[in-house]
Amino acid sequence: MKKTVFISSTYEDLKDYRKKVWELLETYDVNVKGMEEFGARSESALETCLNEVERSDIYVGLIGFKFGSIEEKTGKSFTRIEYEKAVKEEKEILIYLIDDDAEISVQHIDFGEKHEKLKNFKKLLKEKHTVDFFRSEDDLTEKLDKRFEDLLTSKEEKEEVQDENPYKAAEKTINKFVLAPKIYTDKNVTLKLKFEENPYALSKELCNNFNLRYGRAIGVPIKIIEPKDITPDLDNIIIEEKFIEKYFDLDYDSEFEVLAKLNFTTNNIDKEQANFFDYTRSYLVENPNFDPSYPATDDLAVRTVTSTNWNSQWLNPGQNHNPRYIHKSEYVEGEGKIILLLQEFL
Repeated sequence: MKKTVFISSTYEDLKDYRKKVWELLETYDVNVKGMEEFGARSESALETCLNEVERSDIYVGLIGFKFGSIEEKTGKSFTRIEYEKAVKEEKEILIYLIDDDAEISVQHIDFGEKHEKLKNFKKLLKEKHTVDFFRSEDDLTEKLDKRFEDLLTSKEEKEEVQDENPYKAAEKTINKFVLAPKIYTDKNVTLKLKFEENPYALSKELCNNFNLRYGRAIGVPIKIIEPKDITPDLDNIIIEEKFIEKYFDLDYDSEFEVLAKLNFTTNNIDKEQANFFDYTRSYLVENPNFDPSYPATDDLAVRTVTSTNWNSQWLNPGQNHNPRYIHKSEYVEGEGKIILLLQEFL
């Protein structure tokens, strides 16, 4: 029997997102329900929506920056009332919150009392569910596509997959991914791995290309133990915010089995590691004024310079210096700023 999916959200601000989700769900063997079928958000339309929530199997809640229409009696938004109906009826609930960094028109943002009510609603959702975040229409549909692929796969299909060695299946998927990454992107694979070196913060460039939350994800060098025979160099894994604390509690000398997603972008990432603050680095370069006919005096004269006019400066007055190498300084601009925020005097 076909499952029924109900899409719940405010409308005007998220209608393009809803359209994309609706189009995605039409590629599955499901019935789709939502306000597109019921007209404007009036009290009567709300009742219709609640009836459809009751008849649905899966509730998809999309939460943006607007609180939306309010029921006068309770002061709750229509979206929250639909959500509470889904909870009461024990439906499968999927919650997607728009990322704080997503680009959206100011006219689609509520302020004042509505903003506070929306903030409280989002807090409740985060406490009750494992929510996911979206930054764009494509980002949202990619995440939903994977979730629905799992939810709507039949028991027989799941058993067939389980019968296959997970590492052998991962090897096949990875090798297909190398040949056709646009087809196999977002596929999950089971890996056994060991964490190799120190973690690092991800650059803004990498986060933007993979729809990650800048400053809320890290990269970790790894060694894949299983599967053994894979073509590409998969030597790093990205750990998002919800898993970071667990990662830092691990015994790094151990091997771990993980489920990991294969991801691909057509952009070449120049910089993977972030630096959140400005700094100056110093390094050795060959001295352009070194005179090979005189002894090198690197032990006496190596000093930091910021110009090639080094020989006009002396470490010891009256002493001629002839260093083979000199230090040069370079200012590196950071991508953000780190601060300490006082919470309490102890």
